[in-house]
Order: sequence, then structure tokens, then C-alpha cells
Amino acid sequence: MSDRLFALLTEKLIARCGGLAEASAACEALARHYSVPQLSRCQTVGTGCYLPLDILAALERYCGHPVISDALAKRSRVEVGAERLADLACAFTEQASDVQRHLRTALADRVLTPREIKRGFEELREARDALDRTEAALTAADKAT
Repeated sequence: MSDRLFALLTEKLIARCGGLAEASAACEALARHYSVPQLSRCQTVGTGCYLPLDILAALERYCGHPVISDALAKRSRVEVGAERLADLACAFTEQASDVQRHLRTALADRVLTPREIKRGFEELREARDALDRTEAALTAADKAT
């Protein structure tokens, strides 16, 4: 998550808590002392300051909405999904290549035996399964965005 987005989400969270003073009071009541200037730095881009986890949890509990946690979780799901999608797409490509390699080898003598046909169907089934897994992951990534 970019510094800019994190700062904007922090600002939104603090606003949902009623502003800097009320957010600071909520921190004191639910976690520990965290001053108005500290909170202000966390919502300002470029300061390098971020909400500590206990303060983040306290503020989200106080306002009743997981502003930052939801954004982080969604981003994590998409990144993991994208990584898995890339792996699945590679697996599909490799399996499709296996189909092509088997058929090219089997047709070298211009005759397909029953055994070669059977193996061709098995290779195709495996490629189709790999394609189905890739499509399912892409569909899941689409729903996550």
C-alpha cells in the first residue's frame, strides 16, 4: 500500500472517530496515550509515520468500521490471488505444451495408435483441468476487486 493511500485511509479513520482530539481520547481509553500531534503526523503524507497496530485497532473499534484493515485485507487477497493466477497460467501453458508435444511425437510416423489416442485425451483432460483452475482464479480475482 502506498504512503499516500495509507495516509488518506488514516485521515478517513480519524474523521470517522470525530476528529483528531476525539481519536486521541479514544486511543487513551482503548489502548494507550497517543497524542493529537502523533495522530496528525500519521495522516500526513511524507512524514514516515504510521499508526501502530494497537492504535489502529483501537480507532477502528471506536468508530465501528475497519477502514484500514479492510483495505489491507483486500489488497492482500488480490496480491495473493494474482501470484497464484500467474502460477496457474504457467501451469496451463506447460500442460498445453505437453499436449502439443505428445501429438507431435505421436504423429511423427503419421499413424496414431489407440494407446497414443488414449494418452492424447489424457493430456487434453489435464490441460482442460489446468485451464479451469486458471479461470476459477481469474474469476476470484475479479470478484475481489
